[in-house]
Amino acid sequence: MKHEFLFDKSPFANCHAPTILALEDTILVAFFAGECEGSSDVGIWLSIKEKNTWIPPQLVAKDHFPCWNPVLCEYPTGTIKLFFKANFRIQQLLHHKIPFT
Repeated sequence: MKHEFLFDKSPFANCHAPTILALEDTILVAFFAGECEGSSDVGIWLSIKEKNTWIPPQLVAKDHFPCWNPVLCEYPTGTIKLFFKANFRIQQLLHHKIPFT
């Protein structure tokens, strides 16, 4: 195991709740980030490490609501999906998924 930073400069004020998926030659890390937890600007961001280099985080999911609790999942077929929730009130979260190829 190695400890390292995903990025040097952050395009957001706060981030947390990462999910990590280690593939053969690639590492995917998704997390939710924005001004603060529950803010309408909170979206799901993804960082990818390929060939020992972290690609800067990219916003991959944004709803009309804050997004929460991403989970990366690889299926036996090789399909990768990112699941997350979205809503202003945690008791009324909406569930979403994004397929990756």
